[in-house]
Amino acid sequence: MVVHVDIAVRCSCELGEGPVWHDGVLRWVDINRGDVYCWRSGDAAAQSTTVGGFVSAIIPRRRGGCLLARQHEIQEFDESTGPGRVVARVPRADPRVRLNDAKCDPGGRLWFGELHLDGSSDACRLFSLDRSGSPRMMLEGVSLSNGLGWAADGASMFFVDSARGTLDRFRFDDGEISERCLVRAFDDATPDGLAVDLEGGVWVALWDGGRVVRVDGISGELLGEVRVPVSRPTSCCFGGDDLRTLYITSALPEEARRTSEPEAGCVFAARAGVAGVPVEHCAI
Repeated sequence: MVVHVDIAVRCSCELGEGPVWHDGVLRWVDINRGDVYCWRSGDAAAQSTTVGGFVSAIIPRRRGGCLLARQHEIQEFDESTGPGRVVARVPRADPRVRLNDAKCDPGGRLWFGELHLDGSSDACRLFSLDRSGSPRMMLEGVSLSNGLGWAADGASMFFVDSARGTLDRFRFDDGEISERCLVRAFDDATPDGLAVDLEGGVWVALWDGGRVVRVDGISGELLGEVRVPVSRPTSCCFGGDDLRTLYITSALPEEARRTSEPEAGCVFAARAGVAGVPVEHCAI
């Protein structure tokens, strides 16, 4: 199965990431430029808010508004008023380490990981945030924490370590993870963000691979792919009224390749043929 794409939103994100569909709105971030984007289907363009610094993810809340994953903290965000109160901080002595991808589990707990800016460390971690706002380390020895997702039945969690090139599955039970196993190792491109569908497929964006692949969440078998006209798709999410549209963020390539990729940094859309697991809202 090969799925073709259209451009959903024309933009030029340097490092577009973390798309999430919530209440008929697609939101995502430009990590390096510190921009937060908001787009409704049918709009000619997206609205953007510059919050400055690193912003690696945007997460909807049950109480309304959103949270942002910043360099070392989780911060409230409202599109009408901008950034607000810091709800959690992650102590880190090395300023070259920052937060990366973040998502909520079926119980509304926020999970987020770290990366090292020069990619040289295995000392990064994966955290969850309990309802008191206290970060709890769930995994250490991570090289580059990236895509997160949960199966429709809530019994499995998927996790990408980009520097290792792996997609792993954990047994998930009321906020606890165990029984880590390898689903698939990628050797021809770097796995990045992901989305999970209702039939057990995991859709993984391949950085420097020019595509999003769908793999079986148990066997790791390649089930299909979405080819995009850029080399660096970064992440994806399901959206639309029926949750069957796959939205894909992207990043600019290296300077030497930019003239050959005029659509780099745009958000793409493809009809996936299967519905996605609905986004979870943060209970914090």
